[in-house]
Parts: sequence; C-alpha cells; structure tokens
Amino acid sequence: MIAEYIASPRGIACHVAERDGAILGFQALEWTDPGWAGANPLPADWALVATFVAIEGQGTGIGRRLFEATRQAAKASGVVMIDATIRRENAGGLAYYSRQGFVDYWSDDTVIAKRRTP
Repeated sequence: MIAEYIASPRGIACHVAERDGAILGFQALEWTDPGWAGANPLPADWALVATFVAIEGQGTGIGRRLFEATRQAAKASGVVMIDATIRRENAGGLAYYSRQGFVDYWSDDTVIAKRRTP
C-alpha cells in the first residue's frame, strides 16, 4: 500500500477517510506512467485515480468527499484529465465513477476506462 499508493514515485495525492481511528476508505492519484507499454497508453498530463471504500462506509458520502479532495489536488497539480480504469465486473466501482462525472472512453474485454476533467 505504501509503495503503490502513498509513496508512489508518480504520486500526486492520497487521501484517507477514517472514523474513530478505523480507515474506511482511501483514494490515490498519480501521474500516468510514461513508459507504459500496455493497452491504452495515456498522455503525460493525465493522472490515474484508485479508490477503495470499506463496505461499512459505502453509501455514506465517503467516496464523494474523497473525490472532491482528489479533484482539488489534481487541479492544483496541473492535471488535464483523470482516468479511472475499472474491471468490468466491478459494478459498484463503475457506478461510483459515473456518479462523480466520469464518462466511458475506452474498453477491452476486462476493463472499462472512464475519464473526467478535474
């Protein structure tokens, strides 16, 4: 978790939601990898977002508040576009990002990529 999200070499921000000392969610934002040789390479001024909200925190507004903090960090850092690439079977994740204003722009057999401006 620390290497991939909190202290990522391309990291922009990582926000955590907690209640009574228990972590209920986090959201990380990082610059795209300029060396990415896989499918759907992205421009250098785009960022990638990753989100987790524990079951007991879902539906309580945690995700919305996390994204507002992430959006502000993206704007302050000069991010042009935010990408959220979600596994096709993750219906909750797909719905969450749609509610945050993300729109589909690319997909393959396993994932759907959504984007939005900060």
